[in-house]
Amino acid sequence: MKIKYASIVNDKVLTSNGIYSGLTLADVNCNDGCGFAGVQEIWVDKFFVTNTELKTELGCSLYVSGSICRCRNHNLAVGGVDGSKHTWGLAGDITITSPNLKDDLKKAVVIASKHFNCVIYYPLNNFMHCDMRSAKKTMTMTLQGLVNGFKFDIV
Repeated sequence: MKIKYASIVNDKVLTSNGIYSGLTLADVNCNDGCGFAGVQEIWVDKFFVTNTELKTELGCSLYVSGSICRCRNHNLAVGGVDGSKHTWGLAGDITITSPNLKDDLKKAVVIASKHFNCVIYYPLNNFMHCDMRSAKKTMTMTLQGLVNGFKFDIV
């Protein structure tokens, strides 16, 4: 995959067609303050399409709940895996605004799964991780106790 970073104009992140994506520079900046904001255009385009569909179907919007871009140091500090898609600007932790958060977030996972290659749903934390890895999959992360740690359930 060729790296093509999204354009940022007046703190607004643009899609590949030059449309405001709904993301700002603050949304894509690494949370440790290092200044890394290398979000890739393909991820921004998927975010925009997913957000547009959510607004139409559910009347709610996506927002960044954790991080999109992470430098390597910050990724390691938050427990991210080496080579995480966050460090390539190809992943984001996002949620929705909705009075029916639990039910609508499950629907949002289905919609996001149509556009992103991988969606990992974290029901205990009310967010989803969306990325552009090569394998297409949707998973739910559930806590199975201290002995088993985390278990991936393929949905």
